[in-house]
Amino acid sequence: MSLVFSLINFLIFLYLVQRLLFPRLRDHLQSRREELSRAVREAAQGKEHAEAMLREYRRRLARLEGETAAIREMSRKEGEGEKARLLREAGEMALKIQADAEFLGQQEIKVARQQVRREIAQTALAAAVQIIRDHCTPVDQERLAEEFVGEVARVP
Repeated sequence: MSLVFSLINFLIFLYLVQRLLFPRLRDHLQSRREELSRAVREAAQGKEHAEAMLREYRRRLARLEGETAAIREMSRKEGEGEKARLLREAGEMALKIQADAEFLGQQEIKVARQQVRREIAQTALAAAVQIIRDHCTPVDQERLAEEFVGEVARVP
């Protein structure tokens, strides 16, 4: 009989376990499965999002590398253009400075020639005056004065 009671107790225990414990265990396992499934979905979405961001960043990086190369090339061309412009302007300025220097040199030569001519004329005049003083007699001076007066009288 004790075996029968034990069996009945065991059956009651199984019935109570099935009735009370299994639904809770099933609900717990079901919610746990849903949580894990949701976590896996969220992880997959996070992974997709991260992969999309990685693709976007790689695309941006490739575009930036292209833009960097384009900017570098544009800067190089601008630098070459600026260099050519500066060299051209420097050449023009050098030619202008050279022309100005030549002009100033010619002007200084003209001034020097005029000054030399003036000095020669003054020296020649002084020499002529000295010669006239040394060789001209009072009779010659009288005759020159009369000739001068005669020529002035003829002028209308």
